[in-house]
Amino acid sequence: MFTTFVITATLVASLLLVLGDLRTIARDTARVMSDAAEQAWSAGVFVQRSAFFSLWAMIFMLSFY
Repeated sequence: MFTTFVITATLVASLLLVLGDLRTIARDTARVMSDAAEQAWSAGVFVQRSAFFSLWAMIFMLSFY
């Protein structure tokens, strides 16, 4: 019972930390994605990387249905 309490408290604390800093996480994620797309565009591999990302996104989304 104590182990369950500790695990639940840890999950709740982690959730609160993430939700409290959600704006920063979203801003940093958008910045990283933008920089990666810009680098791929300048290197001439944007289409290939976009197709690869789309493939994995589709596999991930379809795994839930």
